[in-house]
Amino acid sequence: MNAGASFCFHRTDKIFGELILKKEDFDKIGESLTLLTGVTRSGTSFFGKVLGSFSNLEYDFEPMNLIWIPAMSKHGAMAPEAAGEFALSYVCELFIDKVLCRSYSMRPSDDSCILKYRSLEEIHERWDMLKNRGDALKYAAEKNIGFAMKMPNAQFFYSFYREVFPKIRFIHMVRHPFDVAQSVKTKGWMRDELLFAPASTFFKTKVKVGKKNLSAPFWLDSESAENFFDADEFSRGLIYWRIVMQAHLYSTAFKEKPPLAMEIKYEDLVSHPERIFRETADFLGKEYGTATESLLKGVRRDQFRAPFRPEAALKIANAELEKLDKAMSRYAWKLEL
Repeated sequence: MNAGASFCFHRTDKIFGELILKKEDFDKIGESLTLLTGVTRSGTSFFGKVLGSFSNLEYDFEPMNLIWIPAMSKHGAMAPEAAGEFALSYVCELFIDKVLCRSYSMRPSDDSCILKYRSLEEIHERWDMLKNRGDALKYAAEKNIGFAMKMPNAQFFYSFYREVFPKIRFIHMVRHPFDVAQSVKTKGWMRDELLFAPASTFFKTKVKVGKKNLSAPFWLDSESAENFFDADEFSRGLIYWRIVMQAHLYSTAFKEKPPLAMEIKYEDLVSHPERIFRETADFLGKEYGTATESLLKGVRRDQFRAPFRPEAALKIANAELEKLDKAMSRYAWKLEL
């Protein structure tokens, strides 16, 4: 364990309600962790919903603290030891709350709505049976319950997660960059007013473009900043895809032995959902729940189509096109315009 995690145990071996959380409790929860990530609009929301339906897997939809914590540490706003302590404690608290069925969303319109992958009967059963943290930890151990969470753009912090959670598993979703760029453009996520004023101070990167000092999302590197700001919204989506995928491809997380990571193409997920999720269940050592099959039947095979192609020439610098083409080639995609 790293120094940050060891420090965490000294600080958090204390009474919470009726139970003292021990080092082994933190270890066990950390060992059960799976992080689902990918470039935005790559199918992670649907994939996470199905993961949440597994009978022995708790799931959380985008717990933003797990991006903010390493981002704050990277920007010098939090000491590395404190960041590791905070992340580990946060995950443990979140897991226990999930097992106890606390703080669940019941809003039907939310992707995080618990009723999309858990029955009311199961929720009421846990409420009646599990009274405290000790009950939750015992129940989780008996049922071999793991913990999965979905967090897009986590590729930049693989090393942080591996240090804090040495046995964490990664599932990475990848989708054709043209489809991603078109989708984020439709969502309006590449508009100036959103990009240059991120919600969190720690999501800003100070970049200089010409004579202007601008604030940009944390994932935008200074080398690509000028090309990014000069591009149209669709082309910005392509640069975004390339930068995030480059962080993923250069990481050692998917080269480890034994493998603690798997990668899934969006196109394969839509074409063969049953096979993909059987492989995922085997990878995680988990089982389908009562809602899993019905969720898989909801996948429309006609969602699969040839990648979107822009009608007009891309407003993107040649240097960026070369980098994009190189990243795409790793997945046997060609930059055909």
